[in-house]
Amino acid sequence: MATDFDTQMKAKIQTFTEELTDLVREAAMATLREALGEPKPRRGRTRAQATPFVLPPLPISSGRVGGGTRPKRSADELENMSAQLLSYVTANPGQRIEAIAAGMNVSTKELNLPAKRLLAKKQLKTRGHKRATEYFAK
Repeated sequence: MATDFDTQMKAKIQTFTEELTDLVREAAMATLREALGEPKPRRGRTRAQATPFVLPPLPISSGRVGGGTRPKRSADELENMSAQLLSYVTANPGQRIEAIAAGMNVSTKELNLPAKRLLAKKQLKTRGHKRATEYFAK
């Protein structure tokens, strides 16, 4: 049998949890607005008066993930670049990728995939870690 005290206590707890839920929801929305660059609602406005949260429209992409500007290279282009890289490393062993790219007059980004393929084929070997990696022909 519920007493008057139990009823009042349950009502107070229910009110407290509803207020706490509203505070947490408003804080989460404020964090989302801030992360997405939306202006914060002004103080004194009720939730009904505040502007609704709307996600910005997604940009139209060219089908590439990441929106890069370089077109995808063909298999022939990759094979040609791999052959050039292998011959350069054979002539100049122990250089880092930045020096190789400068010597071949290409960017390091263009050499990443051919280098990975040559390493997978075991035509190149490396020594060192990260930017200090030196390349050698096998």
